[in-house]
Amino acid sequence: MSPVLENGDRVLISNPLLTGKIKRFDIVVIIPPRIPGKKLIKRIIGLPGEVIEIKNGNVMIDHCPLSEPFLKEKGDVMFRSLNMDPRKIPSGSYFLLGDHREKSTDSRKFGPLNKKSIVGKILFRYWPFKRIGILH
Repeated sequence: MSPVLENGDRVLISNPLLTGKIKRFDIVVIIPPRIPGKKLIKRIIGLPGEVIEIKNGNVMIDHCPLSEPFLKEKGDVMFRSLNMDPRKIPSGSYFLLGDHREKSTDSRKFGPLNKKSIVGKILFRYWPFKRIGILH
């Protein structure tokens, strides 16, 4: 999730059932399928019922480009070479991507994720002190 989160950051996580609706761009902790005993941090990109695709590194939701100002510069060749055919996100599921797309294990690999696999939302970074604050 670099540059938003770095190794060693400490965060406050809340149960999504207690914090309300899961929204696009929420940063969440998930239990990914087919990776036993592991938890990952990803960003909610696609919502139930939407059609998502990736063209030359740019995410399209229902055929419209998605603005992602939190991403690092998209100029490198690896980023621009990311592509994914359109797919519809099932009801009750979300499409998640890491912010460091070139190296992320996310919904491009394991598919849309059922809401039950979301452990919680990351609300706040409390360590290191110089980077303390709400995450976006």
